[in-house]
Amino acid sequence: METQQDQVLRVVGVNTPGLLTCVAQAFSSVNVAVDSLRMERCAADITAAVISITFRADDRSAGLIYRRVSRLIDVVDVAAGGCDAADEPAIIIGAAA
Repeated sequence: METQQDQVLRVVGVNTPGLLTCVAQAFSSVNVAVDSLRMERCAADITAAVISITFRADDRSAGLIYRRVSRLIDVVDVAAGGCDAADEPAIIIGAAA
């Protein structure tokens, strides 16, 4: 059994209803839980969304999730990498006044 590591997946996709659901189903099909999730509009293109997902999985499961997400129709780009403290997506509860 491989050891699990913290992983970060950044997904750039077309900002349409159902994008987040399709990405979440890719994690569900591999039986991997999401630790942190952050979704925002792309600054350069408002029709694009950037989803940053932190999860814990072995390299085989992480590769499987990467391949499944990259095959989704609304996904434009996927980047995977290890987890650093600076890279970890933040959970934003409210905006500052």
